[in-house]
Amino acid sequence: VTALIIALNSILIGVEVDITARGYAIGDALPILGMMCTVYFALEVVFRLWAFKCEFFTDKANRGWNFFDASLVLLSVVDIVMQTQLQEGENAGSVFFAAIKTLKMFRILRLFRVFRFSRQLSNLALMIAESTNALLWAIVMLMLIIYIFSILITTSCSDFVKLNVDIDEPDWFSKVQQDDSETVRE
Repeated sequence: VTALIIALNSILIGVEVDITARGYAIGDALPILGMMCTVYFALEVVFRLWAFKCEFFTDKANRGWNFFDASLVLLSVVDIVMQTQLQEGENAGSVFFAAIKTLKMFRILRLFRVFRFSRQLSNLALMIAESTNALLWAIVMLMLIIYIFSILITTSCSDFVKLNVDIDEPDWFSKVQQDDSETVRE
């Protein structure tokens, strides 16, 4: 059930971002549905706190996820409070409004909780995370190859220009094109 609520909440965030980006008014349905999702997540954290008590913070296996969940719920509650304050009189161009938008973007991080419910997704995420080291070294190798070929091409082009073109002439670049085409014909 929680995975479905997370998926629903993520879809709601995407729809809200799309509507806002197009310049339309959001309406009342999306904020109410988002608030319902936040209430569900808050109740889930409260019930887990009540059930596990101190283990909620000390259990090594779930401590990271528990802090993650509690942080996201706290951010969502702060987002709702800030939206309420905004509706009571703040203008849309203020720093306050920018803070609300930033908090809304953190809600999408809730998608990572789905990893907790699927062993395959968790394994895939771990494989991707572990392969980033190899990816960074592959990027370094690719940059070295590009650098080597850029040195070779620059050297070849500058040698060609030095041998075949007098760069002191005002229209020397047009002669490079002419010389190049004559060299290709031979």
